[in-house]
Amino acid sequence: MNFRGCIVKPSYKKYFLFSITSLSIFLFSVQASHAFFDSGKDRASAEIVLDGRTYTRGDLIASLLTAGFSNRFWNDDVARRDGSSAFGEMVGSYMKDEPRAYEKDKKWHPWMADHIHRPYGWPASGVVNKWQRSKVSVAFGWPAYSLASVGDGRKSPSISPYNGVGAENFYATIEKAVLQTIPQISGQGIPALKFMRLGDSDDATENYARIRIVPTSLMNVRSPSNPGVDSYKIEFQERMFWAGVPLQIPDPLVEAYILPDHNNNIDLVICKIDISATEDDVYRVVPKCLVSALGLPELFDKSKYYTSDVQRDSLLAYDTVKGHQPDEISRTDGKIISVTEREKYLLKLLYCSAITSGMDKASVFRTLAESSHCW
Repeated sequence: MNFRGCIVKPSYKKYFLFSITSLSIFLFSVQASHAFFDSGKDRASAEIVLDGRTYTRGDLIASLLTAGFSNRFWNDDVARRDGSSAFGEMVGSYMKDEPRAYEKDKKWHPWMADHIHRPYGWPASGVVNKWQRSKVSVAFGWPAYSLASVGDGRKSPSISPYNGVGAENFYATIEKAVLQTIPQISGQGIPALKFMRLGDSDDATENYARIRIVPTSLMNVRSPSNPGVDSYKIEFQERMFWAGVPLQIPDPLVEAYILPDHNNNIDLVICKIDISATEDDVYRVVPKCLVSALGLPELFDKSKYYTSDVQRDSLLAYDTVKGHQPDEISRTDGKIISVTEREKYLLKLLYCSAITSGMDKASVFRTLAESSHCW
């Protein structure tokens, strides 16, 4: 077929439709742009209702900047018997300590060695610490991932899943408290928590549970003095976790901290509970341990977090009739709530993909204030 000499006439109908479509797309784009910039004006006043109270995005950003960052430095809370600070002595003891053999510690206490020696470097202080794992196990007691032994070859008490007479009696209560809390802080990008039962073979391997609820009689025993013959007890090794981030849970029965890696990814969390705690105490403090362990170290520091907010203890009412524990909301569907909607929303913001480990306050502020991505 020969087309030479032919003239192709344009379809005016198609041209007209094409023009109309292009104009519509352009006008829609302009409208969307205006809508975006207009929303920027209202972004700070956007309202979110949590626990029956209305918050603006500005309120929640401020809360995350308070709850998610800690400027506390490991061992800066160690005090002498008279109550004065022993931080200088703690720093001095670090400087005087003879270099420990990393390979030896890696063999006997593999889960502790990296946090004592920091072979890959120290994490930054006062920045975001969050989990990179999508799933994190919670377990009772210290990790079984150890080959420690005392001089005569007996297994060291430090690798026992509990420490202190009677601590084993806490297991059932801790398991129940953890299992009750986990569904309340799951979803929305937050790492999925799972309870690893006592005796699970994984806990004796590198797959050990990374959040530990540890009943113990040895609370706040960090000291400038060398522990000497008691050095095999893990509680006396804690003084060497210099990059630890304390969790501010204002309860004398709790001592807890985060151990991040050199990139400020959370590697391990320890939440110690005094063995004098009652069953009610365990139900009260375990939810706080788990929420804080996800990367909100200052969440429960009431001197800062609750000064302009509703008191958590009045929000989570004590229902004596139904036997619910303190710090819980009694709902009509019979479920017990020990984590507030606001606490979960702060975790949702923290685990937004735009917020990364190691970010400082200014970076997090700009990310949340200037973008709708995390909302």
